[in-house]
Amino acid sequence: MDHAGMFTAFDVYARQMQHFTEPPIQWCTSKKKFNFATGQFKNYLWYFNTFAGFGLCTVGGLVVILLSQLFKFYKDLHAAYVFMFVVQLSTSAAGFAVNVEMILYGEDCVKGWNALLGMDKILQSRARHHSLRKSRVWQILTIFSWAFSTYPIVFTLAGIYFQFDPYYHILSMLNVTHPAPHIFRFYLIFTAPAELCRFISFMVLFSISTLHMLRDALFTEQNRSPFRISGTLAEWQYRQVQILVVNLETYIGNICLVAQGLGLANGVLCNFVTLKFYATLPIWFYVIFPSIAVMILVVIHSKQGRKKSSRVVKSLKSVTISPMLAEYKFFVYKRCTKAPNKSCLQYFNANHGIVKSFDFPTQQQSSQRYTVCVGGSDTKSITWRPCSAKETKGQNPFSIVTNPYGPSSNPDLWICRPDRDWVQVNGDNQMCKSDDFEQNFGIESYFVPFLLNVNFNEIENQDLPCLEQISQVPEPLCTPDLTNLPVCIIANYDQCFWNSAETPGFCECDPKPSVLIGLEREEGKVQKQKFRLQTPINGMWGKVRHFQQINSTVFKNRTLCPDTSHIASRQQVGIPFLDSPVGTALEVPDIILKPPSNLNPDYAKVCFDMKMETYTTFFIDFHAIIANYESAIANAINETGAFGIVYKDKFENLLIGLADRPKNLKMGVVQDIDELTTFCRAVTAGWLLWPDYWLGLQKIVDYLANDVVIEDVKRMDREFLLILKKIATHEEWPNDPVLGAGIASQAKKIVFRYKSTTPEDKELLHVKTMPTVWSAGVTPKEDHVGKRICDGVDCLEVEGKTATFSRCGKCRKVAYHSKECQGRAWKSGHRRECKPPGK
Repeated sequence: MDHAGMFTAFDVYARQMQHFTEPPIQWCTSKKKFNFATGQFKNYLWYFNTFAGFGLCTVGGLVVILLSQLFKFYKDLHAAYVFMFVVQLSTSAAGFAVNVEMILYGEDCVKGWNALLGMDKILQSRARHHSLRKSRVWQILTIFSWAFSTYPIVFTLAGIYFQFDPYYHILSMLNVTHPAPHIFRFYLIFTAPAELCRFISFMVLFSISTLHMLRDALFTEQNRSPFRISGTLAEWQYRQVQILVVNLETYIGNICLVAQGLGLANGVLCNFVTLKFYATLPIWFYVIFPSIAVMILVVIHSKQGRKKSSRVVKSLKSVTISPMLAEYKFFVYKRCTKAPNKSCLQYFNANHGIVKSFDFPTQQQSSQRYTVCVGGSDTKSITWRPCSAKETKGQNPFSIVTNPYGPSSNPDLWICRPDRDWVQVNGDNQMCKSDDFEQNFGIESYFVPFLLNVNFNEIENQDLPCLEQISQVPEPLCTPDLTNLPVCIIANYDQCFWNSAETPGFCECDPKPSVLIGLEREEGKVQKQKFRLQTPINGMWGKVRHFQQINSTVFKNRTLCPDTSHIASRQQVGIPFLDSPVGTALEVPDIILKPPSNLNPDYAKVCFDMKMETYTTFFIDFHAIIANYESAIANAINETGAFGIVYKDKFENLLIGLADRPKNLKMGVVQDIDELTTFCRAVTAGWLLWPDYWLGLQKIVDYLANDVVIEDVKRMDREFLLILKKIATHEEWPNDPVLGAGIASQAKKIVFRYKSTTPEDKELLHVKTMPTVWSAGVTPKEDHVGKRICDGVDCLEVEGKTATFSRCGKCRKVAYHSKECQGRAWKSGHRRECKPPGK
């Protein structure tokens, strides 16, 4: 292809027609490519000419004039005038349509055209027998561009002298005498022909250049060599062209459609003129028709060339791309897509835990067996809805197995006890009854990441004791204090209530935790139950999430324990499940010593013990593997910058288990392992291996910031605090900028607690990375919010309530607590990074 001739034609077009106003698609003469630009004054003026000049005044005015000739509410015009007005109407409507399509589809088309030009240049440089002969097509199109740049002057003078412009007749029809509309008429007479000629010239040049480059890209014989496999390079180029055509097809297709419609309308009109108006119009007027025909023949090239193009295109087969002996490039283009709300299929093969959504945290999870779920980057919510029997395709529909003998006299006070299945959407309360989910609407959650907490147990499959006696208890005897009830009920149940919501009513009793634990640990055959939740995702593709409860015989740690975040009392007790005699003497939380009135003390103690037992297991497992991760830190930083994501799953699960440690308990030694040191090593290794947002890091940093007593914070070593300073000052969080900023704030809080000299309140203000108050746009403000850590090298000084640090006088970004820190930072490299604001 003659690139020099094509560039010459486009340069003439740019010099002669890109003046005063600029369309979004502009030819750059220096870079020899198209640009898509918006937001400048010339662009806005072009928008005004398109919608006001072409759309409203020209097309609208011509329609009114033609209607006036049909319905006789304006003076009769000569046939030649009517003919010219019809030509103007079809051409102006075509220009308006192409300009609107340029606004909608021009950006993708420009990217595809530029990529196609780059590929065509590469193919031309590889060609062995490329001809340097100039193409007649581009010589003619250069003259064509120059000629169309002179037509606006002719059209403007003709419009003024012969009154061919529709604006004159509209003003005459309305009897307008004010000078402002007449001044605007002359503005349109000058601008409308210029915009019209530019649109026609651009449409011809852009379409022909695209078709020529596509043709050359498909001619692959000249680029083959005996060394290459005969089909490999051809297949690669064919695939590349297919990708580029996807970007070009919308706008080019619309141009072709408009051009065909314009040609059809003018062709029919010209035939009518030839037959009927031959006595009215001068003979030279008809010369334009054979001229256009000759130009079309030149543009589409010779018959031999068309046959060769057709033969080559037909020979290309749609086959799999092979990487053998060839190079391949991947072209990625953004294209808007729309899809109805669908769902995502996910299998959760456990009785309890957290179900992670498809985008958690922007990659597939190996433990979740689903294929591909695609969601838009602007997704704001997710809807959880139970699957019906029809949607489950032969499997059991979703249900929550509820203990029929639990309290339900007041549904608002329903407590999810260990004897009940429950699910909890992130940011909402636990749901223990099947009717908590609305079958048609479901539950919509705006909390990111989208999580579902699941607690399915099988103890409901074994009968609780005394059921027959409970069913026979009359209403007067069904009281919470169990007065005058059989011994079996008193021994196995805490309290009873009369359920009057049903007809007839019946007595319901709450079993004691010891009875539940006995049932939970009892071995026996348990039936397999399946549960499904369908989770429609707003604006996403996907399938249906499937939660499955599997066979099991021994069950441990199935209970969601209450929050023990209260400050511990000073009474000390030993924890019997710690194996080592050196075990930590932990303080008993107030929730055990002084439990709420609606919570049984035995149950609270059992929950606390189970929580500690789970934590200890995670703690010992984590200590056994932390050295392996620490040994990989040097290689990860020096070679790849981040450790493999495959190795993060186990590490993250253990961190989440560590963060489940009971809150506000002083750290000690468990099996000769220092707890505080292990927690600090966990954060250090996690951050150095994966310096970005991820859930395990969030959990462990949240725990150290909110749930560790101040005595333990003061014992943290300086090296670990410097790691926290790096986290606190980190700004780039690709995985999740919002939650990543929350981790940085929590790390800064730990440093501020370490440096604080004032005693803390008994109850700390807990600010999690995902607080529920964020949904209302209100975030609690703590002392460290808005204050700075000194940016000096290895400095941990923090701003106080009254004292603030001085900012760097040049960049105004960093702050130092002393001149010494500023001097060390300047020598260590800040001088190379320090730039005035805005540069």
